[in-house]
Amino acid sequence: MDTTNEYINMCSCFEIQNINPDFNIEDQNFIANFHHAKACPIHGSKHLWTKDLAIDFFCVVCGKPLVRVDDIPEINSYIENGNYKSIWLPRQDQLQEIAFDKREDSCHDPECLLHDFGKYVVHYAPPEISNTFEKLWLGFIMLEFYRKKWENQKWVKIKSKN
Repeated sequence: MDTTNEYINMCSCFEIQNINPDFNIEDQNFIANFHHAKACPIHGSKHLWTKDLAIDFFCVVCGKPLVRVDDIPEINSYIENGNYKSIWLPRQDQLQEIAFDKREDSCHDPECLLHDFGKYVVHYAPPEISNTFEKLWLGFIMLEFYRKKWENQKWVKIKSKN
């Protein structure tokens, strides 16, 4: 699971956060949760994730309980407009489900989706997001359904060819 600052920034867009996934206890949903400002004492703020919206706080790397950010030196928190935020970080399988559900054309089967994803990876994926499948699937979704690409650390609308 990608928990890098870049992936947090990529996921913080309206298009993804507006999906409002159906969270439940059995699902392991990853949230960059900054309302309670906690982090792993060993791995720092890089692994500031919770499984179900603020119940079981733990580090995804070592499983240790998270502590208050104030108790750990050198923590870089993700802050937008001066406020801490909770940001849903979709897993690869959730991104694939989003891509499959959004398909409205005649190519509505897994094989066709994987073919189109493969074309995206080979021809369109920016090298800076090619290091995890979460980033690649997110990039594919943003290009395929929202006509946006990741450029200079933000989503940029692609101009039409007219």
